[in-house]
Parts: sequence; C-alpha cells; structure tokens
Amino acid sequence: MDTTLYSGDALLPANITLPAISLAPAILTAREAALEASRSVREITDAESLAVLADAQSNLRGLRKLMDDEHKRVKAPLLDATRGLDTLKKDYLADIEVEERRLSLLLGAHQAAERRKAEEARRAAEAEAARIRAEAQAAEAARVAVEHQQGRSGTLLQDVAAIRAESLQKEAEVIASAATKADIVTGGTVRQSWKFEVTDIHALYAAQPNLVKLEPNRAAILAIVKTGAKLPGVHAYAEVLGSVKPASLSAAQIAADYDY
Repeated sequence: MDTTLYSGDALLPANITLPAISLAPAILTAREAALEASRSVREITDAESLAVLADAQSNLRGLRKLMDDEHKRVKAPLLDATRGLDTLKKDYLADIEVEERRLSLLLGAHQAAERRKAEEARRAAEAEAARIRAEAQAAEAARVAVEHQQGRSGTLLQDVAAIRAESLQKEAEVIASAATKADIVTGGTVRQSWKFEVTDIHALYAAQPNLVKLEPNRAAILAIVKTGAKLPGVHAYAEVLGSVKPASLSAAQIAADYDY
C-alpha cells in the first residue's frame, strides 16, 4: 500500500521573505537628545527647574508612546499573517488529531490485551513446566525405590537420564508454545502516558504539600494593603510617582526636528 498521500508543499506560498526593519536615524537622535535633557535634571529647586523636569518627562513619555504606536503599526500585518497561518494549520489538523488519538487509543488497548494474553500464557506455561518437573522427580524417586527393592539392575542411571531428558523436552515444548508474539503494527510503538486531574487540592496539599504550588494573589493582596491593613509575611510600601502628559510627537515631527 502506498502511504504517500501528498508530497508537495502544504502551504502556498512556501517561501516568505520578511522586510528588514530598522530604527530611523532621526528617532535615534531624538532619543539621545531627550535622554541628555532628562539626565541633566538632578533636583527641583524652583519653578524653572520644575518646568525643565516636566518638559523632559513629557518628551520621554512622548517618545515611548510613539515607539509603542509605531511598533504596533509595523507589527500588525505580520501578526495578521501568522494568525492566519495558525488558523490554517489548526483547522486542517483538527479532524486529523481527533482520528489519530482515537486510533492510538484503539492500538494501545489492543497491545495491552496482547501483553496480558502473553503474560497469562507465560504464567500457565511456567506452572505446567513445574508440574512436569514434579512428575519427573516423582518418577525418578519411584525408579530408585524399585532399584532398592529388586536389587541392582544395571540400568538405573540410563533410566533416570531418560526420565530427565523426557521431562526437559516436555518443558521446552510447553515454554515454546507459550512464547507467542504480540500482534503489533510493523514499525509501531506503544507507550503508556499517565494523566491526572486534581479533585481536591486542599486534600492534596494536606497530604503532600510539595506537590502544590503556592502563589500570592497579587490583586487581592493589593486590595487589602491599600486599606493600610497588615498581612503576615508581606512587606507593603507605597511608591509615589509623578508624571506629566506625554508630548504629542509624530515620526514626521521627529524627522523635521532632529534630522540634521
């Protein structure tokens, strides 16, 4: 049976060349100018230094917003293309994955049954071989008893050897008849994969705390510490930040102001 269902490219076009993306020289110059102005601010001593800080912070926030907006603009078509590709793959493979899993479970159940059958046959063969050995030992003992009762025959050793040889032959035949191969697919493999679901995480934690992750609920903790309440094991502190409205900057404005 020819299993080659399709050998060509699965997705068209198969080759995609991404555009080279780089930072405009003017935006780099604007960043250095804004950082230089910002780093010159060391303290607020009067209205003029406050205005300098506000202007520097506004420019920094403006540049950050501009870069965020530009990043989204340039990245959008790339994300749309990859999302479309992901959808194509997901839709195509949906039914395939369902059927592949169904056949895997079917094969796994068959293989497990075959292994159970082979194991049962092995145990039965070992029990039968033990019975044959016990019969041979009893036959040997009976032959020796006859030798003692009737006197030396001269054939005791040969008779005992014959009993043992026949016993070994029967044992080998029994073991060989039980050594059946499991009916498997050529080139296939079978593996056992464990799954689980936690039905009571509190009971699991009480029995094996190392098997449960403890993570802080940040939103709930913040809601409590904002009220001034103290929580054991939590160091809460307030961080006071001041900000001004980001400057309205555009790529064209940046180029005009800094591309010299």
